[in-house]
Amino acid sequence: MFFEEDILADILTCPKCKKKFMDPRLMGCGETICNKCITISTNDQSIKGCECDFCNCFHQLFAPMDSFPPNKPIRKLIDQENLKISQSHLINQFKSLLDSLKDSCEELSSEKVSATKTVKNFCTRTRNEVQVASKLVMADIQKQTEEIMARVNKYESQCLLNCSNLGQNDKIDSTQILSESKSFQSKWTDYINFQVVKEADIRQALEKAKLLLKSMDTKTNLFKQSLFEDKLTFFRPTSIENISMGTLLFEKISECFLKVEKFQQIDLKNILYSIDPMFYDCVYVHNFADDSYLFAYPVGPFNIKLSIFKQDKLLREYELVQPINQFKKAIYKDTIFLFFSFCKKLRSLNKEFAFQDESAIESEVVSMAATNKFVFCLIEGDMILKFNHKLSLVQKIRINEENLSELAQYLSRYNQLKSFKDAIFLTGSCGMISINSMNLKEFKKLPIKEKKFVFYNKKIVTLNDDCDHVIFYDFGGMVIHKQELPDAFGKHLILIESQNYDNISFFDFSNYILYKTLSN
Repeated sequence: MFFEEDILADILTCPKCKKKFMDPRLMGCGETICNKCITISTNDQSIKGCECDFCNCFHQLFAPMDSFPPNKPIRKLIDQENLKISQSHLINQFKSLLDSLKDSCEELSSEKVSATKTVKNFCTRTRNEVQVASKLVMADIQKQTEEIMARVNKYESQCLLNCSNLGQNDKIDSTQILSESKSFQSKWTDYINFQVVKEADIRQALEKAKLLLKSMDTKTNLFKQSLFEDKLTFFRPTSIENISMGTLLFEKISECFLKVEKFQQIDLKNILYSIDPMFYDCVYVHNFADDSYLFAYPVGPFNIKLSIFKQDKLLREYELVQPINQFKKAIYKDTIFLFFSFCKKLRSLNKEFAFQDESAIESEVVSMAATNKFVFCLIEGDMILKFNHKLSLVQKIRINEENLSELAQYLSRYNQLKSFKDAIFLTGSCGMISINSMNLKEFKKLPIKEKKFVFYNKKIVTLNDDCDHVIFYDFGGMVIHKQELPDAFGKHLILIESQNYDNISFFDFSNYILYKTLSN
């Protein structure tokens, strides 16, 4: 009898809301669900129907029907079950319980006068305690306010003092610059108008203009560093539960810049000679926390090598047989996540190149990224798959549902996925968008067009197409600093991702040199 009741309960339970059927309706595939669980929508052909969660088919409604037909056998079973329950002895027990509750309510009502007095006394005592505690908290907040204001005033005074102490040589002579600019413009105009001007004079003027511009940039940077040795970034309030008001955050201005006068050069010609020049765009480099580097590079259309170097020493390597354009990767700490299109497998490896976990993905992966908790796969069809580090599927979101239609219009134009701590970033020809990795719903469009970028010290650092400038952005997409790279760097550079986001390195295909620059 027990099993019969279980079977009947299972039959009368909606598979979608897991509750007893309310107005059961029969779907086109034979599945029965509650009418309230059915969402009638219109597909691209303006045909009304419902997307089935069980067979993943679209069940069409034919006129004049505006809902799916009722499941009469199930409805009959429900009516019989309800009749059986109404005649059960449990109903009598429930009525008896209601009578007991009624008696309890009457008893409580009789205690109303004494209860009211108790509540008033309790609240009066609480008010007195709150007033005493409030005075202590307000005194503490006032003290913190004075301390924070004093720090801000001290910062302002120091900056103004630095400004007044700037030497005459550090100031930019706008009159001289304007005069030089007019002179350059005059010579250029004469040259364009076929006047008698030596081309050598034009070249000399252009070189002089470049030097002047570079000097202005240098003076501007010196001015910033002299005026704001510490940049007051913002005031961060603490949580309500904490009595402390908040924290003033300072950032060293010089941390934005790179020391390109001194950089470590690591020659990898004898180790990376097998890189196929046809596939330079497929080379990937990652800097681990122990200062070792992972190179993932093609040695032919069907062979990929994973190599780990430290300085100019090869520690280990591993060769894969996979088509270049069907191989994706992501790294978090010492774990390497790989997707292989041929076998449709997502796998994880450690730094020793030993396989750890595996999962199957039916669709083609466009790009991958890994955070401290999850691995994200952008797949064809505007969908993001979220796995945990054991490669178990946690979430599957198609970016045209769940109020994400606004994101969907961007996503189809983005093809690169990267991560920074708890956020993921999509990039493409239209710029960049940042997405909250926890809910995949909150996103922000950033006006960053460069395709080569890494994360560094709470900034986004990009490399322009000509590989002669790096640009520092904040996470709102605003330019913080633009810096020219030295001529020693070639024109075939890639930026190297750093595990702790604490340094910036370059790899130059022109001469197989790895440049490790030093931040100030």
